[in-house]
Amino acid sequence: MAQEYADKNEDGTAKIHENSFVITARAEEFQTDLAELRENNKDIIEEYESKMKEFEELLNGEVDFDGAKIDFKDIPSTIEPALLEVLILADLIIEEDA
Repeated sequence: MAQEYADKNEDGTAKIHENSFVITARAEEFQTDLAELRENNKDIIEEYESKMKEFEELLNGEVDFDGAKIDFKDIPSTIEPALLEVLILADLIIEEDA
């Protein structure tokens, strides 16, 4: 729909700026039709937004991970400090006295 209402280049193709259609000449008509489209698909939009909210909550939620741990003696001395820090913070290293 945006392509239909977009301003046109000299060759008749839709004008695009920064990955968005440029709609100025028929903006009011576009907004009216978009509002009608949203109203006609209200249930679908609400369902989608609900699923997106659930998905976002899942992404932001805590996760328990009981993966394999690495014995500290098996970690090479050449390991990058940043990687070692990640392993420590993720509690994936078995301490020597354990």
